[in-house]
Amino acid sequence: LSDPLLRNSYRPHATTTTNYSFTFSNQRLKKQVDFSYLKVELESAGNVMRGIMSASNAKKDELGNYRVFNVPFAQYVKYDIDFRHYFVINKSSQFVFRIQHGMGYPLKNLGVLPFESSFFGGGANGIRGWAARSIGPGSLNDSLNLSDQFGDIKIEVNLEYRFDIYRWFEGAIFADAGNIWLVKEDESRPGGQFTFKNFIKEFGISFGAGLRLDFSFFVIRLDVGIPAYDPAQVEGSRWILGTSRRKPVNFNLGIGYPF
Repeated sequence: LSDPLLRNSYRPHATTTTNYSFTFSNQRLKKQVDFSYLKVELESAGNVMRGIMSASNAKKDELGNYRVFNVPFAQYVKYDIDFRHYFVINKSSQFVFRIQHGMGYPLKNLGVLPFESSFFGGGANGIRGWAARSIGPGSLNDSLNLSDQFGDIKIEVNLEYRFDIYRWFEGAIFADAGNIWLVKEDESRPGGQFTFKNFIKEFGISFGAGLRLDFSFFVIRLDVGIPAYDPAQVEGSRWILGTSRRKPVNFNLGIGYPF
């Protein structure tokens, strides 16, 4: 709790948001043709409220935050872009590419993204070689034993080849890469801040395979991810696949396709 970023992320707060979402898809149902999908989300929180408070000369608390019903409110702007392209190879197989990028910028009130609005990496729909919230931010070292990692920026790239095995039994081979980062430096999480010169070297990379049970109305999915490149290791020693530094495989159980 001595870390102001963690303290402000978890302490009681109010979040009021305005959201805009745009979704595009040119998929043609029952047609075996390539198609794309794009979703853009924009979010603003607390900006109008802080403007009203400032104009009315409302009182601030000891941390310089305005409060509503004695609870500080979050203030930030955020966007999230998710693009996917589906290459239909034949009736029983397809190759899918996805790139996702999001960023939230904390403003004066609260000064951080609240935990529920932050980005995280890993998990069944992300970088499947890591459990959810266990990768990043940036090159943060694993030896610090910090749990529930979250950040202000996320970049992720996924490749997946899907194919039928028999009737409702399907398989997949995949590769995932990406990470999360902080907008501002945090002394308690060294290496977590985003920099243009280092961010590509801080991508976590994993490979894996999965089995899916497709019952038409829903899909049960089991993916096994193997970490291959770990940004938490010392630079120059981050390729861990087949070395003594290798991490255990990560099992992911999910409902529906990851993307």
